[in-house]
Amino acid sequence: MEKRKSKTPVSEEERKAHRPLYANQTVSSLSNGLAMPYIPFYATRLGATSAELGWLQAFRNLFPNIMQLPWGSLSDRLKTRIPFLILGGWISSIMFLFIAFSVSPSLLILLVAVQSFAISMMIPTWSALLGEKVGKGHRGYVFSRIVMVSVAAALVGNLLTGVMVINGPPDATWVFQYPFIAAMILGILATVFLFRIPAKEPTKEEEEKVTEEEEWKRKRDFRYLVTFQLFYMFFMSMLWPLMPKTTVDIIGADNLEIVLLTVVGSVSILAVQMQIGRLQDRVGPGVLIKLSRFMLVPVPLVYAFATEMWHLYVLNIVAGAGIAIINISFTTYLLDVAPASKTARYFAIFNAGMGIVTFVGSVSAGYLADHFTVMYGLWTGLFIVYMVSTVGRLIGSIFFLKLKPSRRYPETLHDVLPRISRILHLGRGQ
Repeated sequence: MEKRKSKTPVSEEERKAHRPLYANQTVSSLSNGLAMPYIPFYATRLGATSAELGWLQAFRNLFPNIMQLPWGSLSDRLKTRIPFLILGGWISSIMFLFIAFSVSPSLLILLVAVQSFAISMMIPTWSALLGEKVGKGHRGYVFSRIVMVSVAAALVGNLLTGVMVINGPPDATWVFQYPFIAAMILGILATVFLFRIPAKEPTKEEEEKVTEEEEWKRKRDFRYLVTFQLFYMFFMSMLWPLMPKTTVDIIGADNLEIVLLTVVGSVSILAVQMQIGRLQDRVGPGVLIKLSRFMLVPVPLVYAFATEMWHLYVLNIVAGAGIAIINISFTTYLLDVAPASKTARYFAIFNAGMGIVTFVGSVSAGYLADHFTVMYGLWTGLFIVYMVSTVGRLIGSIFFLKLKPSRRYPETLHDVLPRISRILHLGRGQ
């Protein structure tokens, strides 16, 4: 009986309360899987330059994050989450219809900016809602399960769109339009499940028990996390607008290979996500965040030297554990240090900062790549920016060594290394 409980730390009552969360994320992720990963490739088909891809990625980074502060503060003040999730879901889903019929990269970028603005309503309120509905002792377990159904649903969407892209003409844009329309319909349907989540005010018990010294430590931990992540994400985001250029223009990937790249990454995450979640509940998010920063340092380095698609496939498999950590650990860390009455605001501040630096990082990378491409050619131009990203990530990872534990967890860093080794071994075995 005890063994059973350790395997499933969530009560039957809690599982029933979580079902609308799972359902919403499943349908919403299916919607996003049909469309989101293919927007940069759609832009490339429309003739986007490196600079335009940089702007596209920058707006996808900036607007979902920069507007979170007013939405998060308003949500905390009104003590409600669901209305923001429903309104944001409706607007962002409808924008897929307009994106489907965009006729130029500049129009596509504008539409993505509007969609990203709507998404900004949802991100801090969703994170705060999870903090209210999921107990502290098993956040890693529940968050990982939500991520797994989300990734699996997104993978199904990736495959459905991929089949259309693979079977369509090599340079056609219309093959993306039908999946985008389907994404709109599913995105609206996903909001229906939110009506089944009962409204509940955030508990204030945790705030009442926090001492002045503990509050100071939490604010310090939050500042550390924000500062270190701002630095890291600037250099991390420099990679994003250049990945399609390497994949399509350097390696020459066809439609099937592009789809397989997304599939491999999703399967790799699914293979380790639950183990990462259980591990987090034992050691806490701080240790895993530090590991994830170092694990993702080699990513731009691999893109710099990649000449075959299998190089990128292997990279996605190895990076799966790092992405699985990111999927849950930053959320858990923020929930650990945020006051109960300001949860959405803390997430909004954190994400707004990330949005600004990734906006600047993506735009800078696009223009730098264009500049060096004119001077030295495409491969060398991309290579220089990839090297800058690699060095910046390495320095940022070293900064993260100063990150403090968010609270006391059953195990420490000395206990975690053998477990991480087993998880990585499992990921390689897939």
